[in-house]
Amino acid sequence: MPSSSSGRSPADDKREPAQVYGSTQIELAWTIIPILIVVVLFLATARVIHAIQDAPNQPQRLRLPQLRISSGGSSDIRRSAS
Repeated sequence: MPSSSSGRSPADDKREPAQVYGSTQIELAWTIIPILIVVVLFLATARVIHAIQDAPNQPQRLRLPQLRISSGGSSDIRRSAS
């Protein structure tokens, strides 16, 4: 008992299958959206690189609030006067 995986009978073999044409809107969308993503990534990268190149050469001193622990065990954050 032969079986056909295509589901077509031998008489249908010579007929051209129905042609399916693409959607212009979908084709434009999957072309334009990746281009926009690349442009946004390029601009973000250029902005960061520009900011890094314009950074001062001298390292900045980092000032953090001092943590003082009282004798009662509770901590209190106070800013130093310097």
